Amino acid sequence: MSDDLPGATLNPFRVPSGPLGRLAGWVMGRDDSAHRQVLGLLAAKTGACVCEIGFGPGQLLKLLVARDSAVQVCGVDPSPVMLAQAHRRLSRLGAAERADLRLGVAGALPFPDRHADHVVAVNTAAMWPDLQAALVDTRRVLRPGGTLLIAWHSARSPRRIQRTLAQPEAWWGETATALRQVFGNVERHDLTYTTACTATAS
Repeated sequence: MSDDLPGATLNPFRVPSGPLGRLAGWVMGRDDSAHRQVLGLLAAKTGACVCEIGFGPGQLLKLLVARDSAVQVCGVDPSPVMLAQAHRRLSRLGAAERADLRLGVAGALPFPDRHADHVVAVNTAAMWPDLQAALVDTRRVLRPGGTLLIAWHSARSPRRIQRTLAQPEAWWGETATALRQVFGNVERHDLTYTTACTATAS
């Protein structure tokens, strides 16, 4: 485990590396159904800054930039392989140079206070080593009125692999409780391919 990436593991899909990591990124990048639904929940205004925790091969970042070329995107991922794949995705849209993507993990975001209008995590929050610490750090990075969106595979998805990976209701209850402790509010969204919770920074 790297001292620079606290909480990182060697699981091929958690921190993809080497040839298997590149293959994992290709597999993840083939399906952006959940990311499209998450995009629909992000009411990002023109020029807003969106920070993604665990951006993987960059599906959501690409969708954000394609929808609004003025949006600012930043984020962290513990995998150099994913960082490279995300940059390549954004390069095809001519947006790689203005995207601030870095190696990092939840709970230790390398961005200043009040940096982002939205923070989003798709299929990564269940792997965070310390949910409470990650939420507190996320709250620090958000501007007043900014939103945090946590999404995970839906148990009701028509795709078997997503149903297999879905978290139990107890996990969602614990996550909602943690969100309320830090943000004071939480809203749940049960969609086709993803389940999500949103919270707003005061």
